[in-house]
Amino acid sequence: MNQELPRTSNKVENTWALLRLLESCADGLSFKAVFAALLVSCRSVPEALERELKLRLRKDKTAEGKKLLASYVQWFAAKEKERQEDDSLLKFVEKARNEDVHGGIHHLVFPRAMINHAALSTSEGPPGTSSIVVNPDGVFYIVDADTAAERRIPVQGVDSTVEVHLATPLTHHLGKPVVQNDPISVATVAVNFYAEMLWEAGFKFIS
Repeated sequence: MNQELPRTSNKVENTWALLRLLESCADGLSFKAVFAALLVSCRSVPEALERELKLRLRKDKTAEGKKLLASYVQWFAAKEKERQEDDSLLKFVEKARNEDVHGGIHHLVFPRAMINHAALSTSEGPPGTSSIVVNPDGVFYIVDADTAAERRIPVQGVDSTVEVHLATPLTHHLGKPVVQNDPISVATVAVNFYAEMLWEAGFKFIS
C-alpha cells in the first residue's frame, strides 16, 4: 500500500478484494454482481489518483515542483490514451462499467449449469421459499414471490457448476494479444493494470 497516496491505495485494495470474491463465486447471480463491482472499482483508481496526486503536486510552487506536475499531467494523459484508443481490454472495462452503472447491462454469458439433481431434491430453502429454479446461471430458491422483496437466493450444497464467458472476446491489451478471455483472467489483468498504474505514479512522482 502506498502510504503517500492512501485514498488511491484504498481503491486498489478494493479491486484485489473483489477479485478474490469473484474467484470464489459459485453461482451466476453472485458472479455478475461482483464482476460489475470490480469493474466500477477498477475505473475508480485513475479517478482517485488524478485527484489525490495532482492535489499533492500542486502544493509545491517551486520551479521543480511545477516541472514535476507538468510531467505528471503528460504521463496521466498517456495512460488515458491507452484506455481510450487502442486497447480492447481497457475499453471493455470502461464500456462494461458504464453500461452496467447507467443501464443495468452486463457483458457475461452463462451457457449452462451442471447440477447434481439428487442433492437438489433434498434441499430445503429459507423461510419464504416458494420454489426452486434451475437456470443457466445456477440453482436458486425463489423467496417472497409476488412481493416487492421477491428475490433469488443461491442453493448451497448441490454440487452445481456454472459456466460463464464474456459476451464478446477481447483481442489485445498493451499491444499484445489477449490469450485468456475468461472473465476471471480478464479481471485479473485489469486489476494488475490499475495496481501497476498506482505503483508507477508513486515511483515517478513521489520522492
